[in-house]
Amino acid sequence: VDIQGLKVNYIKRIKAIGANKSTLQKIDALLNVVELEQTFGRTEVVNALNISPTAASKFIGKMCQAGVLETVEGKGKGKYRLSCH
Repeated sequence: VDIQGLKVNYIKRIKAIGANKSTLQKIDALLNVVELEQTFGRTEVVNALNISPTAASKFIGKMCQAGVLETVEGKGKGKYRLSCH
């Protein structure tokens, strides 16, 4: 999988939903911390980005809306991973 190509695709998707510069910086920071197939939740986003739990939830919501994150079934409530497409 071409990680750099996915990263460019993620940025395009986020821009398409009208995300601001701060959100773009956060996804870039998250992509530097999270592995492609890694399952993570809000706590990991809070720790990786040094933001509040509320801000992390809003960020995750935007990323799901843009198709950058997908929910993971069977790993517990509120678990996500990067979309591979």
